[in-house]
Amino acid sequence: MAVRGRIAAVIGAGMGLFGIIPPILALEDKNCSRLQSVSTAVRERIERGEARSAARARAIEQASKDAVAQVIGIEVQSRRENKTEIADDKARSWFRQIEQSGLGGFARPKVVGERDEGDIIVMDVVVTVCVPTDEFLRQQAKQRAERERKPPAPVDPAAEPWFDPKTGQARVWYWRRNKTFEFFDAEGFHPRYGGRLQPVTEKIRDEWQEAANAERQRAAAAAAQAARQAEEEEAARRSALAKAAETCDRLAANPNDLRRPASVPGADFDIVRANAQEAVAACQAAADRYPGEPRYRYQLARAYQKLNPKRAASLLDELMKQRYAAAFDNYGWLLLDPGFRPVPDYAGAAKALRQGAAIGDPSAMLSLAKLIRRNQVDGSLEHATTLAQRAATLGHTDAAAELTALQQAAEDAAAAAALAATKAEAERRQQEQIQQFFFDTLRGIMNRGPR
Repeated sequence: MAVRGRIAAVIGAGMGLFGIIPPILALEDKNCSRLQSVSTAVRERIERGEARSAARARAIEQASKDAVAQVIGIEVQSRRENKTEIADDKARSWFRQIEQSGLGGFARPKVVGERDEGDIIVMDVVVTVCVPTDEFLRQQAKQRAERERKPPAPVDPAAEPWFDPKTGQARVWYWRRNKTFEFFDAEGFHPRYGGRLQPVTEKIRDEWQEAANAERQRAAAAAAQAARQAEEEEAARRSALAKAAETCDRLAANPNDLRRPASVPGADFDIVRANAQEAVAACQAAADRYPGEPRYRYQLARAYQKLNPKRAASLLDELMKQRYAAAFDNYGWLLLDPGFRPVPDYAGAAKALRQGAAIGDPSAMLSLAKLIRRNQVDGSLEHATTLAQRAATLGHTDAAAELTALQQAAEDAAAAAALAATKAEAERRQQEQIQQFFFDTLRGIMNRGPR
């Protein structure tokens, strides 16, 4: 098929100017009631700084306009005035059908000659014009009426055919706001802004594709950036998890926990209290990462012991069921903590400490020895000393001080016992003396009586 030229005819009548009709449909031969060729010569000036192709395009468009006007009975009086006259009623009626159907005509221009006269292009053009059949116009009017009855709905331009493959007619309409496009399946008005939707063109398609490509590139760049950020965050998280165990050990490890690795020095309880928040966070992360190692849950309980005694008690109770030795000592002291139990539970504490001592926890041994020495639970100083000695053997750092205290307690007890014995002996002798005096007095009275 010959090259199809898109044209616009400027039509006027006694009632005034009709306007420019955008040609949106290319007609096939079967839809033409008449095909007529018109030969015309056109002259077009090449403006300063303008490409020659632009002037040629204008010349071909003008030749097409002149040919269409001539074929349908319209005489173009002046190009400068953009003014035409309709020759007869049939031409006027036919043109109105064209206008109402949205057709702009159909022309096939062919350049048969071309020459330059200075800055003027002179072109000889043969234009074949198609006049649509009445049936075709009725079909177009019917289709347009059906489209107008249905409000336009948004469509995805990437999934819709933009043009009819047979006729070339636009099948998508668009709304443009700044650099943003919206596409619809029918002509009409924008449902929010109220502006008239326009049929797509090849230029609009190219602009949208360019914008879509740019958006895809931006999205891909953003996705890549997000992926890199996620990788960095994951690496930081893994690093933090790796350091969490080290931090937990540094802030909450019990120096006397037999499960503590030799490379971990441990932290006194004063250090745990001073860094409780950081210790909880680190130990929770370490416990989550190493669920099979109960030491981190024990150290978490130790960090919670002053911060949240109830949480600490729950963790320690679970650990004691698993026979984690160090947990018994912490649980025993928790039962004596007024922040957890307003009334100290010495019986419960002694029970937990004895269980811990029985399974070899040096802290439980030493704590039980302290409570015995203080007379807060039942037991002898000899038994307390035995417990402290066992704790010292297991390497408890406070065992030596407790043994000294127990020795002093034993000496004090011995001194008190000696003092009590001396006092008892003195009281016994005094009692004997009193008894002897009584008997002596009684004997004297009896000796002085009648014989």
